[in-house]
Amino acid sequence: MDSGRAVADDVESNAPAPVQGTTLVTSRPHKSSQEGEAKVSDEMSLTPDECIKCVVSLLRDTAYNWWKTLISVVPRERVIRDFFQKRKEFLELKRGHMTVTEYEREFVRLSQYARECVSAKATMCKHFIEGLNEDIKLLVRILDINEFVVLVERAYKTDELSKEKKKVDSEARDERKRSMIKLSQPSMKRFRDEAVQMLRLDIRIEIVQDKVLV
Repeated sequence: MDSGRAVADDVESNAPAPVQGTTLVTSRPHKSSQEGEAKVSDEMSLTPDECIKCVVSLLRDTAYNWWKTLISVVPRERVIRDFFQKRKEFLELKRGHMTVTEYEREFVRLSQYARECVSAKATMCKHFIEGLNEDIKLLVRILDINEFVVLVERAYKTDELSKEKKKVDSEARDERKRSMIKLSQPSMKRFRDEAVQMLRLDIRIEIVQDKVLV
């Protein structure tokens, strides 16, 4: 199979990029690249297609050769629509309501469309952490882990501990509510009893007064 067809098959099957070291953009940090693309688009009022053409014009050496090979075997419109949409999905990926395992699976699947974000272990781990929910992000970040497999495992365990803590806190709140209700019930009963006694006393006093007057 020639290299061009291999690239096409990779795009169609969502498999990792076949040529090591070839990336769509430069090796600058992904955040800077993304901000740069957005700035060009905003300042020049470019359409998405025009913005892509502008970015492609900045490609050099193997990255540009990769691009030319890709569009020679895959319709350009499909590349622009599918590939860059997937890249955008990766850059904006958040865990949200997914489990840590589901988030990891989606992260790995989409990472092939933004190879510069996962080219180094530390960069890959940092990007993964940024997509985690706030309740565990800080706890995972302070561990300073640069091995992706270890990071995922720690994120999973931290998430489980966070869920367990929330469950315990919820049960404790419910128990306090039940205790307050139990404590308030005797108080209300005493109040009713005292009110009845006062009412009876008032009635007796009135009866005595009536008899005296008679």
